[in-house]
Formats: sequence, structure tokens, C-alpha cells
Amino acid sequence: MHTQQHSHQALPPLLQLEPPRSLAQPEEVIQECLTLLRNPNIVQIARFTSPEAAELAAKPPPPLLVGSNLVREQCMLAPLAHTFDVGARRVLPRHLLRRSMVLGSLRLGSDDFQQRIALTACTGEEAVFLWRLQWHHGGVASLKEAPHAESAGFSTGNEAGRWVIQQVTREPEASDAASLPTTPHPKCSPEAVVRAQLAALKRGDFFEAACFNRKGVSSATSRPSQRAPSLIDQVAELQGLVGAAPYTMLIKHSDAVLGPAALLSQRKMVQEVSVRGEGSRAGWSRFVWELGLQGNLCWMTTAIRAVDAM
Repeated sequence: MHTQQHSHQALPPLLQLEPPRSLAQPEEVIQECLTLLRNPNIVQIARFTSPEAAELAAKPPPPLLVGSNLVREQCMLAPLAHTFDVGARRVLPRHLLRRSMVLGSLRLGSDDFQQRIALTACTGEEAVFLWRLQWHHGGVASLKEAPHAESAGFSTGNEAGRWVIQQVTREPEASDAASLPTTPHPKCSPEAVVRAQLAALKRGDFFEAACFNRKGVSSATSRPSQRAPSLIDQVAELQGLVGAAPYTMLIKHSDAVLGPAALLSQRKMVQEVSVRGEGSRAGWSRFVWELGLQGNLCWMTTAIRAVDAM
């Protein structure tokens, strides 16, 4: 698998910008960020995170380990990967604000706040996110204690403190057979595509598994075809792939767990998967699914690679 290299564009000094306007309620902070995410501005969004998180956002994003490769993300929210998980980094940029819906809120004492929000990506993908916010007591004390707080552009004159975003995570999707997609759809996440393929391969249903392949799934050694294969071609190619070790583990496996993931861009993602062979005493092997967002706005698999073969 080839990882993409890019040079990090330095963010403008945060000190040159006005501090975030006073937002008394955590719900207001979330709504302000959702508005900013319609046209993502990393500097503005970072100012609603903790001073430590804002400092990290001003540095080149660290590479993420997926399989055996270090991947440098090039998605819009890559500098905020420590605050927004991969699902949030994929769905939130340019999301459809008018289709957002608050599903519930919870205050855990006076300093912690959580809110569940259903959001729709500009591509049509639907997901529920949990926003976690924390109150930083006494602007002077809490912000000055953070290293380089003032150099990060945070005013330390606010004695009252402020609400900051701690983490935004995508809620896990239902993984039962009835909830998995049977064909690609813009509403489906790439994680759902991986789970659907795994479930189909476990049943030995190559036809359904191949429905999620863009141009025939490839392995580390397969060569790209010059023509777009038919579904029959894709089924045959998938059968050939899983006919050789270690891909044979994908057929009738006993368990599968999704691991780390990263966005090579807003339209390309890699997802690590640990698969346990058939039987309770079988061992585990790791694979990486490579997925791409197609012209019909559906996520589809472009390659499945064994980690040891990468």
C-alpha cells in the first residue's frame, strides 16, 4: 500500500485572531462549531478545543499506524485528529447543517457535558456523533497552567472560564446481519461496507461480497485491469483472492474486529481489520481494506491486503 506524502501548511498565528466569542452554554459551542464545519477553518475550530489541542493542531499531523504502514492523512480535519475521530473527520467537513438533529444531552456534574447529534455528510452518509465538552474553570488558572496557552491565542483574562471540546466520536453502528447493507448506498459508511463484506465472506456468499467492489478487489500482488470488470468477473477475482493464504481466513472466519483507520483524503480511506480463523483455537491475522468514495457517492472496496504482504 502506498501512503501519500504532503507538506504541512503552517497555520497562521492564533494570537492574531480574536478570541472565540463568549458562549455561555455548551450547546452554543457545539452549534458554533457545526456552523464552522460547513466551510472548515482549522484555526477557528481549534480555538474551541483545549489549549493543548489547539497547539497540536498548529503542528504537522502525526502519521497514523494502519496495518504495518504509517499513513499521513490529507483530509480537512487531519490537524484535529486528536479531537475528532476518523468518522468525524470524514463526515463533518461540509456536512448538511439543516439535516442535523439533536438526539439527547447529558450533564455529568457541573464541568462535563455530552450531546448526541445525528448528522449527514455532504455525500449522504448518515451517522450519530457524541460530542464531549468540558468546562475549564477560571480562565486565568486553567489556561495559564497549560503550556504556551497565550502563545496559542487564548485570552487568559476571562475569570469565568469556558466550554471546550474534548472529543467528537462517531457512535458504533449496529453490526447484526439485519442492519448490514446488501448493496452500496450513499448512506452507508465505509466501516459498514467492510462489515458487510466480512459477513458475506463468512457465509461464502461471493456474489454479495463482490457487490461492494469497485473494479474487482485486488491483493498485494494482483495487477490492475485495463477494463472495468463485470460483476461475474469480480466474483471470480474475489474467489481467486480468498483461495490463497492468508486470505482463506476470510471465508467462514469466527470473528473479525475493526482496528485503526485513516483518511488518505476525503475520498479514500484505509481500515485495518483483525480476523480470527474458523474455530475457537484459530489464530488471528490482520488485513487492510482500501476503500474509495465513487462518483455515485458510495463507499466501495478497491483492495484487500494482508498486513504481512504489504
